[in-house]
Amino acid sequence: MTVECHNDMDVVKASELGADDFIAMPTNLMIVVARNLALMRRVGLSRDPSEESPVFCGDLVINPATYEVYLGNERLMLAPPEFKLLYLLAKNRHMTLSQEFIQRVIGTDDVEAGDTLKKYIQRLRRKLGDDARNPIWIKTVHGVGYRFGSPASIPSESAIISVIH
Repeated sequence: MTVECHNDMDVVKASELGADDFIAMPTNLMIVVARNLALMRRVGLSRDPSEESPVFCGDLVINPATYEVYLGNERLMLAPPEFKLLYLLAKNRHMTLSQEFIQRVIGTDDVEAGDTLKKYIQRLRRKLGDDARNPIWIKTVHGVGYRFGSPASIPSESAIISVIH
């Protein structure tokens, strides 16, 4: 959250209330735009997916520049909302994302957004070969949202880095 602050005590109060940034007013509009774009990048709301890097998770490769997903040697055919959902989850793997946040990012703002999200999750699980009762890739966190995992046989990034060094 970005807050408009006019003095030092406003900054302190805004920080105590949960603000992560402040903008001293008056300011140049370009500064406001640049800070908002940086914030959007941090939370996974990039302006253009082609600016993003591919995500590698074991045999799964998600390339936002080409909208292609490969599981092993097999290319998965995903609809654009399915791709956005998978990329969002994988990019934030091991973090639980709320249903509301996911819906906002992938653009399911309709009245039945929760049902639409569930359908996308079901389709992705089917295409990834995931079992809904015991999922490996997309885990449901009941009452909250979803978390992207990976098969236990896939080494973590920290394990890969320690092997390289």
